Amino acid sequence: HPDSGRMLANLTALIAAEPEFAEAYNQRAIVYFRRGESTLAIPDCDEVLRLNPAHYGAAAGLGQCLLRSNKPRSALRAFRQALAIYPDLASVAATVRDLETALGDDPRNAE
Repeated sequence: HPDSGRMLANLTALIAAEPEFAEAYNQRAIVYFRRGESTLAIPDCDEVLRLNPAHYGAAAGLGQCLLRSNKPRSALRAFRQALAIYPDLASVAATVRDLETALGDDPRNAE
């Protein structure tokens, strides 16, 4: 998206001014993800969850970023975290089942 550079600059400035504003990090992570820069989104997702541990969207987004970064076990942990916060995420639940099957991971051993 042609405006993503400006959006990133604005969000980075907002984060500098308001470093405890979790949603600014979340929005910047979304922009990075949409640009295909998942590795840059991961620290922002982590920061959202540090500031707001109940942010299931950031946990699910972290899972997506980790999948794109070829870290399926870490992605599974993030997706499980999202489900622990908000169990009605049907698409996340399906992804968790798929990852558990692919990894041979017993869901009773959830981290």
